[in-house]
Amino acid sequence: MNINYREAKSIITKSNIPDIDFVINPYVGCQHSCIYCYAEFMIRFTGHKGDKWGEFLDIKTYDFDKIKPQRYDGKRILLSSVTDPYTPLELKYENTRKILESLVGTKAEISILTKSKFVV
Repeated sequence: MNINYREAKSIITKSNIPDIDFVINPYVGCQHSCIYCYAEFMIRFTGHKGDKWGEFLDIKTYDFDKIKPQRYDGKRILLSSVTDPYTPLELKYENTRKILESLVGTKAEISILTKSKFVV
């Protein structure tokens, strides 16, 4: 597993997915290596030439205190569209946990898309 750090300018981005206002992808890549994964196409945007999807994970670094929960009131947020927010390394880096803690108090509808058993 190739693990790197990547500074994120933003952690919550506007979504083009129908019925989703914002999307959060706390990592780039995924550890699960699912044979049915639709997100594999993202590899061309990651700078990971020569790596296969499922063989790398970039940990996004971000000042999570910048998140303003009230900004997302009444919005729909998806965690995550092109990574699993509860990849096994979430237990170590806790990006998803930090994001959710930063969103405490929002009146947003938050959906979590994961196959992981590590949801806490």
